[in-house]
Amino acid sequence: MKIIAFGILFLLLSTLIIGCNPQKRIIMRNASADDAEIIWKIAEDSVNVSRLYISNSPEVKIYLRPVKPHNLADMSFGIGTWSE
Repeated sequence: MKIIAFGILFLLLSTLIIGCNPQKRIIMRNASADDAEIIWKIAEDSVNVSRLYISNSPEVKIYLRPVKPHNLADMSFGIGTWSE
């Protein structure tokens, strides 16, 4: 009985914690027969705090091949508020 109560409490608390701030995930998939290149441009005012900031460039390039497992890129941007 304690295990069920703990499970329900955990479910309710986790819903309250992340219910207002959903996690954003972006799944990029190459469904073509050719190589694909995706370029993410980071806004100039957030270039130093962005999760995409992995180099000195405000652009991040992702290359996707047409064959598995190299045809898929899954990125998580964490929780928070997001603009369109």
